[in-house]
Amino acid sequence: MDRSQTRTALVLSVVLAAAAGLLWWQGRPTTEETSDATEAVWVVDPAQVAKVELDRPEGRLVLERRAGEWWLTEPEVALAEPRHVEELIGRLAGWTRAVPVEAPADGLDAFGLGEPPATRVTWTSAAGVVQTLSVGTRAPAAYSTYVATASGGVGAANGDASSLLHGPATDYRDRRVFRAAPGEVRSVRIAFPEHTLEVRGSGHHWHLTGYGRAEADEVDNLVTDLLDLRFDDEDPALVVPAPRITVELSLEDGSTQLLSLAPSEGYGFPARAPDGRTGRVFDGAERMLSRGPTDVGQRTAFQLRPDVADRVSVEGLGKSFRATRNGSAWTTGAGDDPAVYDRVQAMSLLAVERSLDPAGPSDPPEAHVTVHEPAPLEGGEPIELNFVVGPALADGTRTVRDPAGPGPGVRISASAFDAFVKSLP
Repeated sequence: MDRSQTRTALVLSVVLAAAAGLLWWQGRPTTEETSDATEAVWVVDPAQVAKVELDRPEGRLVLERRAGEWWLTEPEVALAEPRHVEELIGRLAGWTRAVPVEAPADGLDAFGLGEPPATRVTWTSAAGVVQTLSVGTRAPAAYSTYVATASGGVGAANGDASSLLHGPATDYRDRRVFRAAPGEVRSVRIAFPEHTLEVRGSGHHWHLTGYGRAEADEVDNLVTDLLDLRFDDEDPALVVPAPRITVELSLEDGSTQLLSLAPSEGYGFPARAPDGRTGRVFDGAERMLSRGPTDVGQRTAFQLRPDVADRVSVEGLGKSFRATRNGSAWTTGAGDDPAVYDRVQAMSLLAVERSLDPAGPSDPPEAHVTVHEPAPLEGGEPIELNFVVGPALADGTRTVRDPAGPGPGVRISASAFDAFVKSLP
């Protein structure tokens, strides 16, 4: 190839690259909409919506908020799936503006905005204000949907809601197995043929039956996972054999909810929900339910939260240490001292040592530790945790036990605890 041919090829390459870039730029999905380049669609407040009606070819669908819960009221009456409803409301409320599209007045059918439109959305607020929106088809050139603008024109609103607007009504049916709020749960009992896990408590203070205190964050994770458990599919005609796993939640009002899971059939566990609904739960549920004492048991010896507790004390092994919190600083009474803050932090990090054997004796105690927490701002009582620390044992551990709590206590490293106490002023 001579120089003139090379030069021509280079010029063509640049031109083609520029053209390709221009085409990509023009065809990219719209991610930002400015008021100068868009038209108003509608303004609705998701927090105030009380009723959503969808008139569509697949059949009318109505969702209503009743006593704080969403219900599917047409074409059937059932509790609605909160996440699915929130996704629908969020998408519709987000369509406040749209990119204008040129469309002849007699050609609206091409956009799904003829009469009737692909979907007519009717939105009723808690105050009784009614608003409607005509939603057309998905725009072919970008990730957007045709909608009727406030001026009566056609606009392309960012996002695709076709699966939310045109999916089967059963998609909106609530498939949650348990129906409770996390703050209502006071105990969880998961029973397998081989073992049982039980935790009891509330807020930041939980006990692991047969062991001692539980790690609050891990209990929160367990409760969240249980309340998020859903049927893969509901089957009212399903016969659920004798259960292999049972999960029981006790709630603040004294009621209980019991889930029964029969052995898996290879495509989910046949399950019976607390309210009698039957169906299959995904096979991965067993792994989620198979938590043991080491998964939810306390991770630190004294469960001290330096940003929450307001007083701590350590008595024993030749030391008497008392500290109080003032804002974010800790002091022993002679003014703020960074060294005191560091000692409180070190105390909060003293870790539990795991073992399959029960913790050793805590008598005679060689140290006493107290952690005091003030009453929470949202209401409740102050909490004082008292621990006894037993003698150093042959395995290099000491036993920390809450005399008021169940279980034999937990192990901590004797050398780590002794070094901590030695460092105290």
